Amino acid sequence: MSEPATISGGFSSGLISWLPDAPKFEFSPPEISQRYHIELWAEKTTMNDVLLGLARRYGLNVVTSSGEISVTHCYQFVQRAKEIGRPARILYISDFDPAGLSIPVACARKIEFFILRDNLDDLDVQVRRSRSHMNSASNIACRRARRLKRPRNARPNSR
Repeated sequence: MSEPATISGGFSSGLISWLPDAPKFEFSPPEISQRYHIELWAEKTTMNDVLLGLARRYGLNVVTSSGEISVTHCYQFVQRAKEIGRPARILYISDFDPAGLSIPVACARKIEFFILRDNLDDLDVQVRRSRSHMNSASNIACRRARRLKRPRNARPNSR
């Protein structure tokens, strides 16, 4: 009588034949939801190439406009924030000029109107203006002003 074939570890082939197949596993990275719903809003449509790349990478919404944002966009944002049920933040990117400083404020007031009108007091929404470095902007303005005041034939000071 021949001996049963063995597999390393001393198991006989008869034992292996009645064991079920090993389960198949598929692993996917965990999806961790963000604490906040974040949207990027911009005053300029020329920023789409940069903003859309960021949006894809981090799963953000992007809204751009020419100048002040419409009431419709603000209303749609309030509806999205209500449906999502998480605190919502708008990171508003605007020019460093008087209009650019007031546009995020006007946007926040429009959103506030819809929140108050629809009794959504528990909705946690904020509009945050992106910070421009005031010093760098004022330095650029000073350099431009110096250039304009300089006579055409004068040379800039060499350092």
